[in-house]
Amino acid sequence: MLGVLRRAALARDGCPLLSQAQSKQCKRFRFALLSACPVSHRQITFRMYSALAGGEVPINMIRNIGIIAHIDAGKTTTTERILYYAGYTDKIGDVDTGSTVTDYLPEERARGITITSACIPIQWKEHRINIIDTPGHVDFSVEVHRTLRVLDGAVVVLDGVAGVEAQTENVWTHADRLGLSRIVFVNKMDREGSSLGRAIRAIEARLLARSAKRRKAIVCQWPVVLDGTSRVSGLGSGGPGLVGIVDLLTMEVMQWKGDSGNVVSRTPLEEFIVENGSKDQKTKLECERLKGECVSARAALVEALTEVDDEILEIVLEVGDDQGKVTSKQLSAALRRVTLAGTGVPVFLGAAFRNIGVQPLLNAVVDYLPSPADVTPAAGVLSDGKRVETRWDEATLRALAFKVIHDQKRGPLVFVRVYSGSLERNAILNTTQSQPERATKLLQMYADDYEEIPRLTAGNIAAVSGLRFTYTGDTLIAPTSTKRHDVNNTLQLSPIAIPPPVFMCGLRTKGGGRSAERALQDALQMLVREDPSVRVGVNEETGQTVMSGLGELHLEIAAGRLKNGFKLQISYRETLQPPFLRVATGQAVDEDEHDDDDEGVKQDTEQQDGADQEQKSGTKPVEVMGEQVLEGVYSYSKDAEGKAHVAEVTLRVECVNNLDDLGGDGLIRFKRTELAEKDDGDAAADLSGFDDGNIVVIAVKNTGNVGVGGGETSPGKLAVAVQNDPVAWDAARDGIRAALQRGPLAGYPVTNLKVVCTKIRNPHGATLRVHPDAVRVAAERALRGIMKRQLRYQTWAGSAGRKYEVVKLLEPVMDVQVLVPDKFVGVVTRDMGGQRRGQIVGLDGSGGEEDGGSTAVDENDEENPEFVKRTVHARVPLAEMIGYSNSLRGLTAGSGDFAMKLQGYGVVQGDRMRDILRDAREQ
Repeated sequence: MLGVLRRAALARDGCPLLSQAQSKQCKRFRFALLSACPVSHRQITFRMYSALAGGEVPINMIRNIGIIAHIDAGKTTTTERILYYAGYTDKIGDVDTGSTVTDYLPEERARGITITSACIPIQWKEHRINIIDTPGHVDFSVEVHRTLRVLDGAVVVLDGVAGVEAQTENVWTHADRLGLSRIVFVNKMDREGSSLGRAIRAIEARLLARSAKRRKAIVCQWPVVLDGTSRVSGLGSGGPGLVGIVDLLTMEVMQWKGDSGNVVSRTPLEEFIVENGSKDQKTKLECERLKGECVSARAALVEALTEVDDEILEIVLEVGDDQGKVTSKQLSAALRRVTLAGTGVPVFLGAAFRNIGVQPLLNAVVDYLPSPADVTPAAGVLSDGKRVETRWDEATLRALAFKVIHDQKRGPLVFVRVYSGSLERNAILNTTQSQPERATKLLQMYADDYEEIPRLTAGNIAAVSGLRFTYTGDTLIAPTSTKRHDVNNTLQLSPIAIPPPVFMCGLRTKGGGRSAERALQDALQMLVREDPSVRVGVNEETGQTVMSGLGELHLEIAAGRLKNGFKLQISYRETLQPPFLRVATGQAVDEDEHDDDDEGVKQDTEQQDGADQEQKSGTKPVEVMGEQVLEGVYSYSKDAEGKAHVAEVTLRVECVNNLDDLGGDGLIRFKRTELAEKDDGDAAADLSGFDDGNIVVIAVKNTGNVGVGGGETSPGKLAVAVQNDPVAWDAARDGIRAALQRGPLAGYPVTNLKVVCTKIRNPHGATLRVHPDAVRVAAERALRGIMKRQLRYQTWAGSAGRKYEVVKLLEPVMDVQVLVPDKFVGVVTRDMGGQRRGQIVGLDGSGGEEDGGSTAVDENDEENPEFVKRTVHARVPLAEMIGYSNSLRGLTAGSGDFAMKLQGYGVVQGDRMRDILRDAREQ
C-alpha cells in the first residue's frame, strides 16, 4: 500500500496514473493517507483513469454529450458534481476557489469562466459517458460549435431565475442545425425568484417555437418547497426552501442527504405528504398544494407525450381516464423515443451548488440521450462529388479532428472523434490537407491530463500526438489503396464552420529584435492552429502583425497568452459597387491607367501598380460604364535563378450582391458555399465560396498555350495539363485571395466580389509554360489594379464636382440581445437607439408571449414583477459595442446581461467614413 500511496500526487491538482485496483485501494485507505500526510499536503484530489482507458465499451453503451448554456448558468458547477458522483474525483471542485477539474487554464481560474472545452470520460450505470464542458461566453462560440460537431447529444443548462438567455438561444440554434438530441436541466432552483414555470414558457416560446421541427418541452420533475414561498415566482417556484424534487414518472420524492449529497432517498409522494402534513396547519396546506400540482404535472407529461408519440397514445387510449395506470417504464420508453426523434425535450431541475438533482440528470443522460449507434450516420463527400455515409460498424477508419492544443510536454495534440473503424498507432491520411500522417500515441483525455491507450474504437473521442499537418475540421482516414489519385482516398466529412472575425488588434514585440519577432511568429502559429477563429496577417504598409478575433475578451485572452500588448480595432470591410467608372471616351490613357472596359492593364515587367503612379498622371475626366463587370489583365515577368517566371492572367470582377437591392435591414451576410462545377464553354472551372463573402471562380478557357511548371510541350497537351491540374487553379486562386485581403481604401479586407479568372497564358509564346509563382503574382496584381483604378477614378470625379461612391466602406453590425429587469428596459432602449446608433428590433418577456401548451405550468400562474426580465433585441454597429459590458452594468445596477453575434455588414456613410479612414491612416 505504501507504494500506491507514494504514486499518489500530493499536489492539489495532482493526477495519479493508478490502475483500477490501486484506485480502489486509495479510496479504501484514504483516511490513513490523510492521517499520515503533513497538514500542508492534505488537500488531495484523486482521479480515476485506467478503469475507463483500459477496456472497450459496446457502442450502444457510449454517450458523447456536451454541457452547453449561457455564461454563469452553472455548467462547470454541474460538471464538477457529475465527476464527483461518478467517482472520478473524491472531492468537489469550486469555481470561486479555482479548484475545478475542467477549468484548468490560469485564465479560466483567474476569471471564473470557461474559455476552452474540456473532455473527461466517466462511468455511470455501466455506461461510458464522454462529457465535455463548453464555454458560455459568446466570444468563445467556436469552442461550442466545434465540440457540438462531434457529439451525439447535449445537456442544456438554464438559470432557474434568468431562464433562457441570449447565448442559450445561440447554442440551441447551432444544436438544431446539427440535429442533436437534448435534455434541459433548470439549475439554481434554490435561488429566490427561480421558477420552473417561467423557464418552461421561455423554452417553448424562445427555443422550441423557433425550431424547424415541432417539439414539446416535457416536464419530468417538480420542485418541493414547503416554506410558503412556493408561489413567489408563479407555479413551480423554487427558492431557498427547496428540500427535494418529485420524480413525475414514479411520483416519488427524492431528497439529498449528507454534506456532499451522495445519498439520495426516494419516498412515495403519498407517504411524504402524510409524514410532513401532520406537522402543522401551514405545512399541511403546502403538502396539499404540492400533491395537486404534481398530479396535474404528471397528467401534463402524459398529454405532451401523446401529442408526439403514437405508442404512448395507444396506451393512454387503453387505460382511459385513469392515466395513473401508465407505468413509469412506459413513460421512460416514450421519453427515449421522442428525445431520439427530436420531437420532445425532457426537462429536469436541481440546484447543483447544493448538490441537488445531479444524479437523476446522469440517469437521464444514460436513459434518453443517444449512443453513436442511434444517430444519423456521418455524411462525407468524395472528390467526384459523390456523397458517402459513414456507418459506425464499417471497418474502414474515418475520423474527424475537431480541436488542436499544444501541451508543454507532449507537443501538439489533436482531438479526434472516430466515426467508423479503429484508430491505432500507425500511418493515416489527412484527406483535407492531402497529407500522410502518423499517429505516434493515442491518449485518453482527462481535462489537462492524459493516459496512453492502445487504440480508439468507433464512437469514442481521444487525443492523438504526432500529427503535423492536421487542423480543426480535417478528416482522417485509413488509405484504401496506395494509388495517389484513388477517389476513395479523398473522402471529407462535413467541415466545422468558423465565423468571420469582427475585432482586430496590432501586435508588437517588446524589444529583443529578430529573435523576439521569430518567437512571436512561432507563438502565433501555435495559437492559430489551436483556435481557428483567430486570424493573423501583416499590414503591408507598416509591417505590423495584425490579429483578428470574435470579440474583446477573445482577443484579450489571445494576446494575454502571447504576453503581448495590443490596441483593439474594428475589422471593417471594403467593397466595390456599380456604377463602375472609366476614363472618358477620347481621353489618352497611360499604360498603367488603361481603360478597364478594354483589355485592361498590361505590364510586361515587374513594377509598381498603376494606382501608385497617380501623382505622375494627373487628373482626367471619367464617365460611367454601361456594364456591371470590370476586366483587367496583368503580365508578370521576372528572372529567378536563371529561369524566367512568366504569366499573364485575365480577370473579370462583378458584385455578388447589389448594395442598393439588399432590402430588409440592408446588410450583407456571408454564406459558405463549397461547389465544383463546369461552366459552358470553359475547359475547366472551380468555384469555392468562403466565409469572407467573396466568390472566386477559376474558368480557364482552352487557349492552347497554357501550362504550369517548366519545359516545353505541345499546345494541346499544355491545355489539358492545366485544366486537369489543380496547381494552376490554386496558384490563381491564392493570388486572388491575397488581393482580397487588402482593399484600396484603407487596407481592410474586401468582400462581396465575384472574381472570375478567365485566362492564364504565357504572352511570349505558345510553347512556353507559365510558372505557378508567376500565375499567383499576376492574379494578385491584376485584381489590385482593378480596385485601385476604381478608387482613382472616383477621386478624379470628385475633383470635377461629380460624386460617385464606387469603393465603399462596410462596418460589422451585430445582433444584440440584452436581458434586463423590466424596470431598466427604458434606459437600455434609449441608450441603444440613441448614442449607439442601434435599431430596436423587438422586446420579449423572459417567459415569452406564446402559450407553452402545458396547463401544469400555465394555469393561474402569476409572476412576481421583481423577478420578471425582458430581452431587448437590437441591431447595433460593432464600433458602438466596445466597452458595453461596463456601460450595461452601470445602467442596470449590475443586473443586466447581453450577448451578440455578427448579423452582417452595412455601408458606412459620409463623415463617419472619413473619420474611420483618418484614424486608420494615423494607426
